[in-house]
This record gives sequence, structure tokens and C-alpha cells, in this order.
Amino acid sequence: MPKANNRQQIVDAALSIFHENGFNATSVNDIVARANVPKGSFYNHFKSKDALGIEILDTYWESNALSRNKLLNPNIPAQERLEEYLGSVGYNECGCLVGNFSGEVANMALFRQKLSLLINTWKVHVASCIRDGQKEGSMDADSPAEDLAEYVVSCLQGSVLTAKVNQDPSLMARNGKLVMHFLSTK
Repeated sequence: MPKANNRQQIVDAALSIFHENGFNATSVNDIVARANVPKGSFYNHFKSKDALGIEILDTYWESNALSRNKLLNPNIPAQERLEEYLGSVGYNECGCLVGNFSGEVANMALFRQKLSLLINTWKVHVASCIRDGQKEGSMDADSPAEDLAEYVVSCLQGSVLTAKVNQDPSLMARNGKLVMHFLSTK
């Protein structure tokens, strides 16, 4: 079996360690030690830790694309899509990397721009699903889909953070049900 290249080893190590310890608490030395590569390899592949951080956000974002893209499947009723999506978010004791970075490095312009793009894309996917549900009559149409999507994403991020702090995996499912109750037509 071929040995993974140093770049991929760095990306894998950084994804793991950023998620566990945070961006600011992680040094390049920590990353190369976890990746088991020479420090020079880091700078052969990445201009800076910030550049790697942006790539890690993209990698993390792509790893969750399948569940997000299900929100856009017109062959499944919107309420079912959103319910399935909320159920797929699940619990991770490290939280959500997008949320963690938002709390830690959003004051840095490079990260703020990337995080804003990711979160806005996320809201667009959720809003599209909600809009379909409103057309189908299964979701409340009293508020614009975009506003409801903002609420859903904010609830998800708050739930992830609270579940992380309380180490309570059941919180995600409970809050997902409450979101669906709130959005559903009575």
C-alpha cells in the first residue's frame, strides 16, 4: 500500500488537532508532530498556519456535503428532508469545526470571510428546503424561508455548543424535534 503523501498527512493531522484543541492552541510543531512529517514539509505545502486553517475548513465542509445536499433533493418531501438532515447532524464531543472556528478566529478577516461564506451557503440550502416545504404546505409560511433558515442554523450551532459543554448527545435529537415542531404547520 502506498504511503500517504506528507501534504495529506498534514491535512489529516490538522483537521483532527484543530477540532480537538482549537486553532489558536495548535502550533505548526503540534501539527507536524501529529502528522509525523518534518517541519519543512509543512512549509513546502502551506504558506502559513492560516492558509492551512482555511483548507481545513474546506475539508471539513466537504466531509459534510452529502447530508447538506440531501436538503436539496426535490424527490423527497421537504419536511422529511429537513428532519433527516437534523437527525444526521448528530453529536460530536469536539463540537462543529465551523462553529468552533467562528467562536475562535472570526475576528480575523481571512477566517471571517470564509466562515461567512460557509454559513451563508448552509443557510441557502436550509432555506431552499424550507421554501419547498412552504410550497407543499408542510412548513409554516408566515415567515420568509431565509429568516427561518437563519433560525435553524443558529439553533443547530447553539445545540452543538450546548451538547458539547454538557456532554449530552441527546440534546441534538431533542432540539431537532423542537425545530421541526416550530417549522411544521399545525
